[in-house]
Amino acid sequence: MSSGEAPPTPPVNPAPSRPRGIPPHREWESFENHNWGVFNAPWVGENPTIEERRAYMGVYLNWMVEGSAESERQARKKAEEAATIKFAQEGKTEVKTTIFEWAVDRIYWDIWFEDYSSIAGQPPYPWRRPEEDPNEPCSDTFARILVQRRNREQERQRQQQQQRQQQRQRQRQRQQDQCVRRRRAGSFEEPQSSQRRRLEAPAREDVVFLSAMNQILSDSFGLRCVNDQDWNMNLLRYLIPHFVDRQSRQRLYSLLEEGPMMAWYCLRSIFELGYRNSIPNPGLCRCTDHMHPRHFVCVWDVNGQRTLVFKTSDT
Repeated sequence: MSSGEAPPTPPVNPAPSRPRGIPPHREWESFENHNWGVFNAPWVGENPTIEERRAYMGVYLNWMVEGSAESERQARKKAEEAATIKFAQEGKTEVKTTIFEWAVDRIYWDIWFEDYSSIAGQPPYPWRRPEEDPNEPCSDTFARILVQRRNREQERQRQQQQQRQQQRQRQRQRQQDQCVRRRRAGSFEEPQSSQRRRLEAPAREDVVFLSAMNQILSDSFGLRCVNDQDWNMNLLRYLIPHFVDRQSRQRLYSLLEEGPMMAWYCLRSIFELGYRNSIPNPGLCRCTDHMHPRHFVCVWDVNGQRTLVFKTSDT
């Protein structure tokens, strides 16, 4: 450095907004008018146990927004359900206890502030996701709620199927009643040409309909399907309601993209449980068909592409 040059100005570090080690959520003032000042309970640190974290959260959250024991119970239940849905959507069938309870507390925190967050914001959740310990047991709470959700879904599907059957029975009864009334009125005869057209039309329409639906499934839903002799109306009638259901469709996507090749699965088991929880042997499936599956699905290699192949028990 020449003698005429001024020495460089040293960088100036800005003053911290809070003492080192104090997380930002403690800078927030309480939403309750009678709680003055700052929250002064001891900080439990960045890596507390589940019990330490929840004890701290209980004191802090009630200081910020007072709640009853019932509101705490409802928020905890809602958070456990939401965490289970989140992990299930990720394809998880097991979650370590520490990870699951951290996710529950993270959601519980947001639920507690939901009446204020859209207007005044909310304090940030102070704990990062913990590291997963492979030796730690999996969460019983996650497993219990997952089974309950599956049972509710199966019951919902059973009720829907029962309602459809009852509707078909009522429709058949109405048709029979109409036939009886026509016979009694002496106007039941149908011209032979009309009978022939009525019998021939479904066969032609079925072929066109099947081809069109296969194109829709490939283009709209992105499902690559083989259109062969097993692609029939009975199978299609079974598939369409499940393609409309987002969860069932996602489980079929997972089988197509990740499932084993050349392994036949019970199709209902795939829709209800996903291929990870299904047995690649239709005779041993655990679905509501009670080990008598009627529809099957398999992943084949067709021209270098993973492709779904369907068949039914009556083909």
